[in-house]
Amino acid sequence: MYRKKIAHFSERLAESHTTNQFIAHNKRTWGLDKCVEAENQILVEFTSMQPSIVASSYFANCLAKHHKANILAYGDKLKKPKKVIAVYESFNAIFLQTSLVDVQVEKVRRFEKEIRSSIKNKHDVYHLTIDGILVGELLYDYHLRRCRVPTVNVQDCEFWKSLRTMLEKFVYWTDYFKRNKVQAINVTHCCYLTGVPLRIAISYQVPSYQINVHGAYRLSEQRLWAYTEFTAFPQKFAMLAEDEKTLGKEEAKKRLARRFMGEVGVDMSYSTKSAFTAPTKKPVLSCSKKIKILLATHCFFDSPNGLGKSLFVDFFEWLSFLGAVSEKTDYEWYIKTHPDIFPENVPIVEQFLERYEKMRLIPQETSHHQLIDEGIDFVLTVYGTVGLEYAALGVPVINASQVNPHVAYGFNLHPQTVDEYEEMLLNLKDIHLDIPIEEVYEYYYMQKIRNSMENWLIDDYQEFINRVNGTHNQYSWRTYRCILDQFEKSKHMKRLDFLTKFFMSDDYVMDEEHLA
Repeated sequence: MYRKKIAHFSERLAESHTTNQFIAHNKRTWGLDKCVEAENQILVEFTSMQPSIVASSYFANCLAKHHKANILAYGDKLKKPKKVIAVYESFNAIFLQTSLVDVQVEKVRRFEKEIRSSIKNKHDVYHLTIDGILVGELLYDYHLRRCRVPTVNVQDCEFWKSLRTMLEKFVYWTDYFKRNKVQAINVTHCCYLTGVPLRIAISYQVPSYQINVHGAYRLSEQRLWAYTEFTAFPQKFAMLAEDEKTLGKEEAKKRLARRFMGEVGVDMSYSTKSAFTAPTKKPVLSCSKKIKILLATHCFFDSPNGLGKSLFVDFFEWLSFLGAVSEKTDYEWYIKTHPDIFPENVPIVEQFLERYEKMRLIPQETSHHQLIDEGIDFVLTVYGTVGLEYAALGVPVINASQVNPHVAYGFNLHPQTVDEYEEMLLNLKDIHLDIPIEEVYEYYYMQKIRNSMENWLIDDYQEFINRVNGTHNQYSWRTYRCILDQFEKSKHMKRLDFLTKFFMSDDYVMDEEHLA
């Protein structure tokens, strides 16, 4: 107990000292006079996530200088520690409190009354638009996350609380963009309710961005979601020099080999466990000749629509659909949950297994190598990394989404409709996918190596994550310590230079081209 108290005290002391140093660093680095008379505004989402705070400081000051604008941080200031507020103030941010006035409260009530009469089921929620602005899937994913539920039930009073919260944001930001000269906005995520001011900004043709430690995206009516640059990978790869193509695929092959050897975190900094351990002696699958299918589940409430709209409104609907299909087949159906599964998912999966008798849960720690050795024939996912991994190991994968990261390539199957998906599942015996392994390596190079921008803010992000012992530890004073230790004026100016190049372009994603 005494040692724990000492460790806790040391942690708090290091946090306070480092944060104070970072605040002083910001004042030196971003020591511009606030444009208190300027009407132009740069909006940044107020967050306590340290990597996003640092990224926002670059975004905001770069654009504030260009537009001669004030930097406004928006969010609930009262719920953030004073030290976080001080960090924002140190890079010239002024705080904007987003509370509603009486006329806006009344407008929320009117919207709620109208929408209540139009929403009959979860699909109405999913496709909800207000004044021509798509907000349905933002509300949908927010409700799943807030209530930790696998799907939306419009009979649940908690859903209507979620709707009201969304409407409050919608009304506030619609009025705000109408009345103010906003030159740009940056959010931490395009999903959940953080996406509401973003969607409204886009509707007012305000330059809209998601910028964080992993890179930067410009969002628009045509590209409402970040992280979908994979659709252009084949065209971009074709334009590379032949020697880069060869060396890139060779490096991709090496890194995949490391992952398949059981190394944790290879180009997956969030991972804490390997799914490619050595096989055990105890068999997991049966010895029958029946077609064997693996369902690789997702976290039910972790933004199922974060890349855009899939074939199903959520992961629960997808799983329920497969349960119904299983009853029409003579296949063997196996379910494997993610090695890093959130505990709240477990009872949901257990209830699903009780409902569908043909579904069989296999141990979470089962190696994918063992499943392949024992004869898995097909793998099903919505948009998971198994689409890459099983393809590399020669097993066909069927995605339930047209916005899955592998959709531009032929090493997976990508049905375009639910009917096509069902037809495919009911006739697996007729599917013979010749997996183009070179495309697997091409995709990996483009996604994980060449177009990875995770080092734009931190010199070696993966090394940093390893040093602090996991992704979760970046959300602490340790990120500030890293920025302070690696700071060099030349690196700082280089970051500003390629951010400026990106801002001045019309490009969707900041990539290698902006570093040149």
